[in-house]
Amino acid sequence: RDFRKACEAGLYGFPELPRQRALTRGILDYAHSVEGSYDTVCLVGIGGSALGAWALDCGLRGPHPVQGRHSALRPRLVLLDNADPLLVEAAVDSMNPRRTLVVVIAKSGGTAETVATFLIVRDWLSRALGSRAAQRIVAVTSAGRGDLAALASREGYKSFPIPENVGGRFSVFSAVGLAPAALIGLDIRKLLRGAAAMTARSWESALGRNTALRSALYHYLIWQRKNKTIQVAFPYSNRLWGAAFWFRQLWAESLGKAHTRQGALVNIGQTPVAALGTTDQHSQVQLYMEGPNDKVFTFWAVDKPAARGRIPKRKLGLGAFDYLAG
Repeated sequence: RDFRKACEAGLYGFPELPRQRALTRGILDYAHSVEGSYDTVCLVGIGGSALGAWALDCGLRGPHPVQGRHSALRPRLVLLDNADPLLVEAAVDSMNPRRTLVVVIAKSGGTAETVATFLIVRDWLSRALGSRAAQRIVAVTSAGRGDLAALASREGYKSFPIPENVGGRFSVFSAVGLAPAALIGLDIRKLLRGAAAMTARSWESALGRNTALRSALYHYLIWQRKNKTIQVAFPYSNRLWGAAFWFRQLWAESLGKAHTRQGALVNIGQTPVAALGTTDQHSQVQLYMEGPNDKVFTFWAVDKPAARGRIPKRKLGLGAFDYLAG
């Protein structure tokens, strides 16, 4: 109830993002205008400026790096979210500047890691395309504020705004997530309809109807009453692996606090961990089963898997193989 009042007062804007019709039209119009002219979308950003888009790409098109051959009809997403020279160099070497769209995202317009990487990518585009390089760059940043907005205006980049009252980790349904999603071919109107439906459920006061509130209550109680200080997000699908890393940011930045709202020093927070089944059953579960009893596990599953994973029926006369046949 208090949070809804704060949203209605304009303090928090992310619950309203699914209803941004003008922004959605603008992004779709731009995506249509450049359709077929690129086979790669290079996203330059960090934290909330990158993780949401990665989660959408993994969840809806398949996990990196095994999504299949990319083309103008199926552009790939190349994510530059770490200021590692080897990553940036390898990414640049893998892309054709004449077939690449660069989306640079920074709410402040001056995030050091993002700016550093963008300067390298911008120079790479400029050396190949000259003055036409600006036509291959999209800037997503605060409107009329910050150095990225100033550069976008000076050089003529296509730009989309980030609302001031939307924090980076909650920005996936702003242009931060919607612009790259539309450019790689995701149906952002369907995404927003799903988000709007979930928002409506999340305003329900009854625990039986409000999945988010019920989950929050369970996790609060097991953290406070059972002292489970580590939260393990445990998806069993590679399509959810990107979402696990995004969730990790949401959990850590939302709950890790030095002070209460009244100013008391508490240094509180529940540590989030991303684990992948079945991979981490063979790397982390020894600790989970036999180590400190300080963890709560949330298992994630896909309701309707796109692949069945059928094992051939033919037997090989070897016990370790034959019991799995069929």
